[in-house]
This record gives sequence, structure tokens and C-alpha cells, in this order.
Amino acid sequence: MSKKIALMLSGGTESVAALCYALKQGHDVKCYHSVFCSRSAIESEYAEKICTTLGVEYISSQYDPAPTPLQIRDTWFWLGPAFIIGAGTEVDEVWYGVHKDDDIDQMNDIDDIWRRTVGISRPGCKTISKAPLHHLSKQQQWDMIDVDIKPLVVYCQRTVHEPCGECGKCKEWKKFVKDAEPKAK
Repeated sequence: MSKKIALMLSGGTESVAALCYALKQGHDVKCYHSVFCSRSAIESEYAEKICTTLGVEYISSQYDPAPTPLQIRDTWFWLGPAFIIGAGTEVDEVWYGVHKDDDIDQMNDIDDIWRRTVGISRPGCKTISKAPLHHLSKQQQWDMIDVDIKPLVVYCQRTVHEPCGECGKCKEWKKFVKDAEPKAK
């Protein structure tokens, strides 16, 4: 059965794999991207190219979060817009991307916060949040991505154009994706 999916698309492996999976399942998908820093602005360009290539509607929102000395995982920046989408639109599910080696406890927290927040703001809302590929490794998710889309996937936190090899995403890539070397874009 086809569902209406709102997908939080960062442009990274996990969210792009979720997009490819949703399309292969025949779901009606709209992609959303939150621009909250210069890196997410660059990611937005690639996320939009991915959606254009796949013929999927793309919606981007920009905002400046409060400055903080803490390094906060970007999940918390797109979570607010996901709540708004889930509570304010007629979608069946709001998807986000993670892989099996991500912090699953944090993902459970996200889903719990989701249920509470959306439940308060829109009683009776049946929309759920989920990471449909959370049980798959980053390698398995990379393998799901269409070959024409792979060059557009963002995998570096410092530069999209060539891997720095130093940032968290590059280290994650090196650790979890054994047979695929990121290519300069």
C-alpha cells in the first residue's frame, strides 16, 4: 500500500538510501531539508539535485539556531521542522535516516519526543516518525542507492567536494563502508 512520506533529507547516505527505498516501494514522497549552518546549506544544494534527478518534490527551510559552544548532532536541528511537518500536514509517516551502528538510544528518544509533541499539538494525529532502514549497516544502505545518485551523496562535514578524512562523517565512512571510496564531486 502506497503511503504519503515526508522524508528529512540531509543528502547523506542514510537519508538518500531511505529516499531510494521509499520510491522503490511506490510511496508518494516529499523531501524536506533544514538549512541551519553553512554545511547544511551546501548539503541542501546536493539534496535538491538528488530530488530533481529522482523527480521528487523538495522543500528547504532556512533558520539560524541559537549559537552554542556545544557540538550538537544535527538531528536536533531538523527534528523541530519534522514535528511541524508531521503535525501540520497530511502525511502517513515522517522518515529520517540512520544506520544500525548509530546511537539507537538517541533514535528511540526522538521517536518518544515525536509521539509526545505531535500528540499534544494535534490530538488524534496518526502520523508516525520512523527510520525505516535503521536495521541496515551504512554499507548496506550505500549499496541501495542508485548508481546515478551516488556522486551526489554528501559524506564529509567539512567539504562536499573531496573527503577531508578527519571529520566525524569521513571517519564513519572509512569505518563502515569498506568497499566504496568517496569520490570528489
